Amino acid sequence: MSNHIAIFASGSGVNTETICNYFIDSSEIDVVLILSNNPDAFVLNRAKKFHVDTFIFKKSVFKNYLAIKDLFKKHKIDFI
Repeated sequence: MSNHIAIFASGSGVNTETICNYFIDSSEIDVVLILSNNPDAFVLNRAKKFHVDTFIFKKSVFKNYLAIKDLFKKHKIDFI
């Protein structure tokens, strides 16, 4: 069983793409979720290339930890 990771990103997503490429053939790590507070971030387009789910949030969502906790639980996130 592989570990699921989530990535927070808000810009072009070059680092996120590097991480996704690194783990693309891994049987141990799957990038399963990319979160951004910027709905116009190019990282969201890059996520589509890797068939990774995305979630756009407002900073105020962090005041409600349960919303993020439920999202991580749904995607079975092991690491951020």
